[in-house]
Amino acid sequence: MKLEQIAPPTVPGPRTPVDAREPAGRSGPRRPRPRPGLRMWRRRARLLNVIIAIGAAGVLTGATFHHLGRHHQQLDLHGGIGGLAWILGSAVVLASTLGNMLIRPHKGTTWRIWASSTLFAALCLAGTTAVWALEFRNDGLQAVPGVRVDNDAEASRYLDGALGPQSGGVPRIPTGVFMQSVKFSGANDVDVTGVVWQRYAPDVPRALRRGVAFPEAGDSWSAKEVYRTERNGVETIGWNFQATLRERFDYERYPLDAQSVWLRMRPADVTQDAAVVPDFSSYPPWRTDRKYGLDPGFVNGGWRTKYTAFSYVPNDYTSSFGTARYGDERPTPELYFNLGVSRDFVEPLISRLVPVAFIALLIFASLFAVTLHAERRGLTGFSVSGVIGSAVSMLLVITVQHNSVREATGDQSGFVYLEWFYAALYLVIVLVALNALLMSTRFAGGILGRRGNLLPKIFYLPVVMGLLLAATLFSFNT
Repeated sequence: MKLEQIAPPTVPGPRTPVDAREPAGRSGPRRPRPRPGLRMWRRRARLLNVIIAIGAAGVLTGATFHHLGRHHQQLDLHGGIGGLAWILGSAVVLASTLGNMLIRPHKGTTWRIWASSTLFAALCLAGTTAVWALEFRNDGLQAVPGVRVDNDAEASRYLDGALGPQSGGVPRIPTGVFMQSVKFSGANDVDVTGVVWQRYAPDVPRALRRGVAFPEAGDSWSAKEVYRTERNGVETIGWNFQATLRERFDYERYPLDAQSVWLRMRPADVTQDAAVVPDFSSYPPWRTDRKYGLDPGFVNGGWRTKYTAFSYVPNDYTSSFGTARYGDERPTPELYFNLGVSRDFVEPLISRLVPVAFIALLIFASLFAVTLHAERRGLTGFSVSGVIGSAVSMLLVITVQHNSVREATGDQSGFVYLEWFYAALYLVIVLVALNALLMSTRFAGGILGRRGNLLPKIFYLPVVMGLLLAATLFSFNT
């Protein structure tokens, strides 16, 4: 009997992912589906991003219309950041959320997360730089004290209203100023040299003592008469002066601060009624940006001149100095010659901001030395004591820099803008040291230690740059 070879029955085996789920013509492993909880988290992340984008767009639209309404349908780019803070802040948030819609960091891949983190940090840096540029363009005229006057008509109109019915009987003495140098000798002291002159019309009483007084100079000023002329009955006297003025300057925006150095003037004779008025006839038609009244070879000592302006300030001394009963006469407003200056940004950039940026990068780099792998620890030299030791060293450097800023701006200047940079560094140093401590405990097995301590790394730059942008908008939003 002939035996036939019988083939074993075919037993269907398990279907591979390609057989079961992939369409014809596609091969390769299939990406695993996310867990239901992860899918829910991703949907919520996308929804939150959309909500933030809609809110930022609404704030941007409202802030823009509000600003245009206040500035006659034009963007005011010469008055500083005041009024533009909400526009810039909401624009940064909106651009970041729109970028996240393209990058889609909720998918969880490492490059997407890093791209989203870098985008937000770059936008915050761009916003901070935009504020600096706007502040650099700021004309600074809002710092002029009192009421600014740019011609004889404005000065006469102001004095008529300030003196009231007695204005007609008060002699008015045209006074001019020509500044030659300004030097900041301290946080609240400034040395000024120049020429001041006065013109006395024939109707000015001879009993009125000639001369001008600088109340804020005290005894630390000297004047030397250099010429005295008379033409058509008008007597003109000029003095060279040198004075150290004690004034309260505002350093809240240091090192992007702008100051108004004023020369406060009143008649030297306090026993006679007289008013000091600007001698506009001795200048070209007055324009604040032309900086009339300054020597062409003006020595500014690290400051950039922005404007010159005359103004009146009604200072009330709450005393008549014994010349009359207090309250019987209105006090005569005092004339101010104002010089607007802004700090030269190059020197503070090199001496202040470059060390801050370098230290911030070193702190960021130290995060990459934190690891749980024994082999990598040998390569990076990671240890908790090493991280804390480097943090203490950087803290000492920052403290020295911080103290030098306080000395430069004075104890009465409040919290200045640059100190926000140091405050941000103090915060991240503490957080980096805390992260190193937690990575050596049981917390390293949780979310903190995932993907090689990725969480602190991706949040470092957004947190630092976000804090600096917020501090910048807060400091310059006036």
